[in-house]
Amino acid sequence: MEDMIKKIIEIDNRAFEQKLATEKRIKENERKLKEVYADMEKEIMQKAKEEAEKKYEEEMAKFTKVINEIKEQGDQEIKKLEAQFNVIHEKLSESLFKEIFELS
Repeated sequence: MEDMIKKIIEIDNRAFEQKLATEKRIKENERKLKEVYADMEKEIMQKAKEEAEKKYEEEMAKFTKVINEIKEQGDQEIKKLEAQFNVIHEKLSESLFKEIFELS
């Protein structure tokens, strides 16, 4: 009978130790999962940031190109207007000069 009680106590002790070991493994697995989750979250955030920066740079390059094209068109238009102004100015100057000397 005493042997039976010892065996029951021994089985109970092993079960308790097994329970503690299982709880320890569960806690360790939870810790590892949290670590993996944090690493994945960090990696996803970094990738999203890099993609956003890349998209920003692409959009800024497009924007800069459009701005430069508009500026170039404006510069060309100004040159055309200046050329037209110079032609008109020259004609008016000649016309005025002739009128002044013809009246004299």
